Amino acid sequence: MKRPTLKLWMAVPVVLALLVAAPLRADDGVSNTVDPATGLPGVAFDVTPLPDNDPVYNVLWDLSNGVNSLYVPSARYSDLLALLAANGYVTTTTTAGVDNIDLSPYDIIIVTTMSAWDFSYTAPEVAAIQDFMSQGGAVLVMGENADCTNEHINPVTQAFGVTCGLNTIDPLDLYFTDFAAHQIFDGVTTIYYRAAGELSASDPGVPLAWTDAGELTIASVGPCRMIVLGDCNFCDNTYLVDVDNEQFVLNVFDCLATGTSPVEDSTWGTVKAMYR
Repeated sequence: MKRPTLKLWMAVPVVLALLVAAPLRADDGVSNTVDPATGLPGVAFDVTPLPDNDPVYNVLWDLSNGVNSLYVPSARYSDLLALLAANGYVTTTTTAGVDNIDLSPYDIIIVTTMSAWDFSYTAPEVAAIQDFMSQGGAVLVMGENADCTNEHINPVTQAFGVTCGLNTIDPLDLYFTDFAAHQIFDGVTTIYYRAAGELSASDPGVPLAWTDAGELTIASVGPCRMIVLGDCNFCDNTYLVDVDNEQFVLNVFDCLATGTSPVEDSTWGTVKAMYR
């Protein structure tokens, strides 16, 4: 699904997309509110326009099921989007529902708990994502702690054997280093999560990283067709530069974009082989 000849004008810039996005909650950026994803007082972020860049890969961030506070790409994740843009990824948002638009121009879809705060993914939306993956697309899912609406994104991940938000992992400032052998951990020693949620994974989901206590923090399908993470904050403007988070983010997107790890029927099973 790589489309290196696409031009930036073909994708709707994130800032313009936000003009038609679902309204933000009334307490956006108010310091005396508590952010359910971090357990900390709410923090306001400036909306930063993306740098101009010809895309190598096109990323679609789905906002169709309701955004909590400033968990939109151009606000809390503006540094992430700038990093991605500098590395050949151009991000677009949608509020139309992934089952209502043509997904073929995109290489990666992003699904997050904090960008699906109000409504659950429907069966048609899940089917659209499954079809997107079967055609070679990849999906990044960011779950959250048990105080957040993981049930809204679990229809997507549970279609592939992964469940988000089983419980809230202690400590809230979580550093973990127990990784399986996988390309997303190349050059990565430590990853930081803030107020994360535990995952579970069964076939075709594959466990990839754990806390010292054995709680699952990262899972994959394919192994580069879907990456599921237990936190939405590790790559936001506050925490992106912590420990090896920036390198980890780039590894994840490169994995999803290129899918260089092979999937063999004999190793992963026939269901997994559908999502190469």
